[in-house]
Amino acid sequence: MSVNAETVRDLIGKLDLFAGPSRLIADVPLVEQGLDSLDFVNLMFGLEEVYGINLPDSDLEGIATIDDIVSFVNRKLAAQP
Repeated sequence: MSVNAETVRDLIGKLDLFAGPSRLIADVPLVEQGLDSLDFVNLMFGLEEVYGINLPDSDLEGIATIDDIVSFVNRKLAAQP
């Protein structure tokens, strides 16, 4: 199982965090595109639920873009037994 930019955009849409998530640019910080810190937290909770992983707050520093999220979540998924 892996995550890509499209699956992150789809989840953003399902969580109703952003109107027209397909317009989100993968390598531009989400905060610059209109998502705030609460939206980001909700997205992380959604990813935890969908993929059955734990994303501790202490590991989230430096994650700002969809590309960052994809890399981070894929590393977490790969590390699962």
